[in-house]
Amino acid sequence: ALTVAAPSAPLQMRALFGCGILRLRRSEVEVLPGIGSAIVVAAQTLAQPRTTALALIDDAVFHYMGRDWRTALALADRAAALSDDPAVQASSAHFRGVVALARGELSAAQRWLQRSVDAARNAAADAQPWFVAFCVSWMVDMHPALPRAVVEETMVQGRRVGTVQARGYIALSSAMTYRAGGDTDEALRCIDTAVDVFRELGDGFGLGCALAQRAHTLRTMHRLEAAQTHFEELETLRRSLKDTRAVVIALTGRSLVEALRGEAGWARSIAAEAIAIAERSGDTAGLAAVTHNAAVVELQLGQPALALAHLQRSLRVGDRLRLVNALGWQRLLEAHLRAQVGDDAGSARATALALDSFAEFEDSRGRAAVLSACKAGLARVAPGNSDGGEDHAGRTKHQRARHGDRRRGDPAPRS
Repeated sequence: ALTVAAPSAPLQMRALFGCGILRLRRSEVEVLPGIGSAIVVAAQTLAQPRTTALALIDDAVFHYMGRDWRTALALADRAAALSDDPAVQASSAHFRGVVALARGELSAAQRWLQRSVDAARNAAADAQPWFVAFCVSWMVDMHPALPRAVVEETMVQGRRVGTVQARGYIALSSAMTYRAGGDTDEALRCIDTAVDVFRELGDGFGLGCALAQRAHTLRTMHRLEAAQTHFEELETLRRSLKDTRAVVIALTGRSLVEALRGEAGWARSIAAEAIAIAERSGDTAGLAAVTHNAAVVELQLGQPALALAHLQRSLRVGDRLRLVNALGWQRLLEAHLRAQVGDDAGSARATALALDSFAEFEDSRGRAAVLSACKAGLARVAPGNSDGGEDHAGRTKHQRARHGDRRRGDPAPRS
């Protein structure tokens, strides 16, 4: 496809983007920054600031998925500085909002996403597709004694959509931010907005994302019957669309709800089906996600040894992916599960790895969760490090100094 598209920059950009999505599904993340940069080079040949700016957003997405989140944020900022076009401003602010949400910076996420909403409102309704569907895939439930992450959606869905659909996706990112802050009423209002947008357009893929968010919001509210009904509707829709990855994620949502209802047999059967589909598809990133969720299912069912087995597989399968916003939460869960099965040394090692990961992502929420878990006896620390984190606090400070203490949470004022 790239050979055929070479004479045409727009075709080459689309082909490169599709290639990047395929490599991401295979967890070949080390090539993603190069693909993103190639998209920008192709766009620059057109000498159109708006086109180059939107290509920089593609580059930001691929750098982020390639584990270079600092460069990703810089690329999004470059895009916003290059063009005042509302589509560019909406895309850049949305990207910044999603990354802020992934880092637990909820106030900053809300500000960025509101900026995205405002810009998208001014974008031409008939503009060519410009918005890359990009969202937080790992949502963290901070309410249990041990915060846990659940994979709820595909982070980069491989879709580029127009203005009206973009407004629906931005509303869903806002909903996730409100839910993370405990405002489920506002989250559901945003989801309703997105549902209306996608239903009116007949966009089944977008509607699936909206139904998934409604189901997960109801799950976290412990409205389990309603959540299960929505997950079943979601699964039916996604099977009709023949979207294998999305079907797998819908199934894991159902399994989580069944586990909360105490239906161990159903929960395990549904989780096993999701894992089997992911295995057959060759989607290693998806397999890592569903095996992680299977670990959460077993945790909810009170089976730490089974949970640990699933989690270890998820970590092995996803080793190349190693998303910076997810790995810390996985290691925290590992530390807890190893403590539960009597492996104190393994728990302490996982605790240290969790702190390292949160330090790399400059995620203060995650670090606080680790320290709280250690103090509550839910995870272990190495002998001589009774507080669980002083050594790593120093390491975090060193890393921030090395990177220029670039905390990118708050929107910079524009002249």
